[in-house]
Amino acid sequence: MAFELYKSKGGKSYKPSVTITAAGAISLSKSCFGKYLVDKDYANLYFDKEKGLIGIKAVDKKGENTFKITRSGDRASGSIAGRSFLNHLEIDFSKRKKFTPEWNEKEGMLVFKIE
Repeated sequence: MAFELYKSKGGKSYKPSVTITAAGAISLSKSCFGKYLVDKDYANLYFDKEKGLIGIKAVDKKGENTFKITRSGDRASGSIAGRSFLNHLEIDFSKRKKFTPEWNEKEGMLVFKIE
């Protein structure tokens, strides 16, 4: 059998993704942030415990139940400090987990399923 050289494609994914980090942050990939939340500073977090869904809805103004969207240094991606939200839902975030979100047009929010 002849060996073939693996040619790296850079390892970058351009599919929108949401990652829950071990620190309890909800991190939005560059493509996800740019497509859905780029022009907003705050978000409301929603959950459907029965279906295991989390929703992120970007909002214009800070309110009683909003979470600050923190932008990366190049302002291309962002994250939400969601530790209290994840603790409330009893979601284990001790290990980094990546999810593929979908846009829910009816609700106007980004939604992903916690497994």
